Amino acid sequence: MFKSILLGTFLGLSILFSGCAPMQKNGYTVSDSNTYSVIKMGTIISVKPVTLRDNGTGTLLGAAAGGILGNQIGGGTGKTVATVAGALLGGAAGNNLNQKQGEELIVQLDSGETIKVVVDNQYYRKGDRVRVEFKGSRISSIHL
Repeated sequence: MFKSILLGTFLGLSILFSGCAPMQKNGYTVSDSNTYSVIKMGTIISVKPVTLRDNGTGTLLGAAAGGILGNQIGGGTGKTVATVAGALLGGAAGNNLNQKQGEELIVQLDSGETIKVVVDNQYYRKGDRVRVEFKGSRISSIHL
């Protein structure tokens, strides 16, 4: 009974936290006030598809869930084997679920600089004119 409650709580929290998303692109935080960005225009000269991998969270959550589920099976040595196998399979599944496709863009800025930007969407094409927003040494956004 306790294991079922623990498993339900863990899975519920996993779903809750996996749904947390960053603020919308047109939203701001209080710390954004009284700051500035540098806007530069440029042209995309190269677009390459890339796979964006998880930072490890999906693998960790998958391994934990798989280990908990595997621990429900058998007894003795069989239980240990099932727990380890569940953790390995859950980790692999979590890693694969949290991969998505993106693009590596090479942008020739009007200033003459060439920059590389990795984006998590796939709608840019070679020759597109883009507006690149810099905050310090980081690119905060890129728009058509």
